[in-house]
Amino acid sequence: MSIAYRKNVPAHLHTKNEIVDVIEAEVLRPKYKGVLADDVIVGVLKEKIITIDDTSVRCNYFLEAENKPFNIVNGSVVDDAEASGGKAAMLQMSYGDPVYKNFLESDEIPVASGDFYLLFNLKMKKYNGTLTYGQINIAIQQNGEILATLTVPEDDFPEAGKYHIFAVRIHTLENWNNIKIFVTAYFLENEDEPDAYIEYYMDFAAVVYGGIPKSSADITVVESSTGISIPSQTTGISVPNETTGISVPSPPGQSCASATTVGFLQTTVPLEQWTTVRSITVPNEDHEILFVHASGVCSSSTGFAAPRVRIKNATDNEYYPAEDYSKCPEVVVDPNFNILLTIPKNVAGDTLELQFYHEYGTESIDVYVSMAVWGHSPHYHVPDDPSHTHPPDDPSHTHPPDDPSHQHATDDPKHEH
Repeated sequence: MSIAYRKNVPAHLHTKNEIVDVIEAEVLRPKYKGVLADDVIVGVLKEKIITIDDTSVRCNYFLEAENKPFNIVNGSVVDDAEASGGKAAMLQMSYGDPVYKNFLESDEIPVASGDFYLLFNLKMKKYNGTLTYGQINIAIQQNGEILATLTVPEDDFPEAGKYHIFAVRIHTLENWNNIKIFVTAYFLENEDEPDAYIEYYMDFAAVVYGGIPKSSADITVVESSTGISIPSQTTGISVPNETTGISVPSPPGQSCASATTVGFLQTTVPLEQWTTVRSITVPNEDHEILFVHASGVCSSSTGFAAPRVRIKNATDNEYYPAEDYSKCPEVVVDPNFNILLTIPKNVAGDTLELQFYHEYGTESIDVYVSMAVWGHSPHYHVPDDPSHTHPPDDPSHTHPPDDPSHQHATDDPKHEH
């Protein structure tokens, strides 16, 4: 580990009670062993104190979006007087662009196991329209598992066109030391606003192991989400990688086997042909019922589409609710859609495919789909006396000798009638 000081302090003497200016240091940490020499450094992981509503918050890692470990997939570094250091990462989307674009993707970031907060300083600026809609989606991944997701629609910013900090709580497993961050921008155009466009900004991300102010106008703490309301237990469950083959039991009456896909996938659905539009692997946790949710946007020049929908279990080749086209429900996608299907059995470790069948019009449709799954852990009913045998003096089966409905001899020890 090497330390590069941000400024040089000339040699001088200090009095006993003198307050000395703090030197901010950049700590360079190795990414992982066994890589080429020029790829050893993840980037500059700076420890920094920021102020949130007059409260000092120590950021254990302070990661500027325009620098490593972040990589700009689409967009550029721009000057921004409101951003930390005067620069930020920015992506512009306009009429005719795809609904989703990957914005930023980080290298692996080393973190300690346990609980911490991830903070993101974000901004959205809309031009030449009010009906055009924007949203920022963030996914945090570790060893191929989604730890949490953060969905920030434009309506969640307290002030349009201004930076705001959004925070999400993260839980990492022991010995899983690296996370990756994926940032995606969403743009839903409106045909009445062909000149509208949106600029998406990210100033910094920060890892905070300590506390943060939760009731402040300067920060919004968001529950990890996939665009729908999911019980909060789904973000706090540690699920092993399904490749281990280990089935982990959950306490009864809880959510389990939860997973989400990263970002929205674009797929073209041709006319009158079952097409897989998204797939997801269920974590290897036993459950008695699984919920499958899908959300997204459809782009169709016909202006209307209502595809049939089903789930195919690619592992055992079963279909839900049915393989037969006529028994599958129709879903209107005009243009947004939300789908909720259930699988009434334990499918832990299986791969599920969401399939669409488009039958109206003469053209194909493009859909952008994200998926989430979560289950209910098994529950059991165990009678106190499974064989239903009772001793003669069982207090729940005693009768006085003059009981008119249970006449028997007073010396009948077995309740024979």
